[in-house]
Amino acid sequence: MEKIRIMLTSGNSTVIKHALLKIEEDNFTLIGIANINGQFSGHFKRLGEKSAESHRMLLVALNYEVLMDRDIINRLDGFILPGNDDTYNSVRNYSFLPFSWNDMQPGMTHETEHLYQLIYSYAMDRKMPLLGTCAGNQHLALHQYGKLAKLPRPFTGYIDVTLVPATLNHYMAMNPSEQLKALNQCHLPEMTVQGTVMHSYAIEEPGEDVVVGGYTPGKRHPVIMAASMGGHISTFQFHPEYAYKEGTDGKDINSNIIDNFIHQVSAYHTMKSNGAAFYYHRDMQSLLRRLNDCQESRFKADEKNEVWFSGRTSYKYTMPVSQRKLSVQLTPGVDLSDYSHSEDELEWVLINNKNGMSLTIDKSNPRQVIELIRKW
Repeated sequence: MEKIRIMLTSGNSTVIKHALLKIEEDNFTLIGIANINGQFSGHFKRLGEKSAESHRMLLVALNYEVLMDRDIINRLDGFILPGNDDTYNSVRNYSFLPFSWNDMQPGMTHETEHLYQLIYSYAMDRKMPLLGTCAGNQHLALHQYGKLAKLPRPFTGYIDVTLVPATLNHYMAMNPSEQLKALNQCHLPEMTVQGTVMHSYAIEEPGEDVVVGGYTPGKRHPVIMAASMGGHISTFQFHPEYAYKEGTDGKDINSNIIDNFIHQVSAYHTMKSNGAAFYYHRDMQSLLRRLNDCQESRFKADEKNEVWFSGRTSYKYTMPVSQRKLSVQLTPGVDLSDYSHSEDELEWVLINNKNGMSLTIDKSNPRQVIELIRKW
């Protein structure tokens, strides 16, 4: 496996395609990563080394040659855009005025920055999961006609970031149990994460369709520190990968962000393997609408008469006497071929046969109806 991992991160399309042929039947999740040898990419590389066996996930190094090869790009299940050196200082008056992508000087712009823009275009077209950190966060705004601005003083070290409830960034910071509480009980707590930072620029204007998901608290002029778009793109101005630890049992927000991204890419892979990749974006949008309903009104959310299940942790729900019908909604990537279902007059159970996690619904009376919504 070590040889395959090295081949996939070679940046040579011929070598990568040879490696893909060797693992064609092994059902690996593949994540394309730009700038894999950059100074801010080391933690992602180490994560890729550990995840080959534990998560059946491999990294594929992206450059222009690889990105233009459809035999490779069609195999990918998601993207990572890590921190990157920039040429923002080529912009006239960059120290004083916010600037857009169109303000940057074409002849002086680093090729990796153009690569980031191309990857955003591809991920948006295919509605694929994408995680951006640091420069990856900034390039989302630049791609969407937003603007960046130079900070009065660089951010270095650690900084508290408040995440906005009911956004994708907030959802990714939760562990699986917290996510089900959010979806089923509308529990959307305030969340603050200590982020590792090292940057001199930040998003000034998010751009078209970009949702602000985090900011610096308690400042006169809050700095945008997280953003998302379309239910499949999540970005952070800080570096959650720097603080990532395995086995934290969902207690560390930085680790939750990385673990949830890996899960999202795996969910996309599962749906793509079943010919349903198109529905990943749709299902993520449905999930976010549920969270927005909760944020707007718990009463409005309860009127939907639905309970959500991810298969990542167990959940139990009791139907009140007044509830006549309940729909079971599944989070993206739940493959019902891996589940078993049983029910009697007063109990309805769905079990994930891979990990034993279950959804148990207790009825108040046998006339109550439970409908499992099959989305793909």
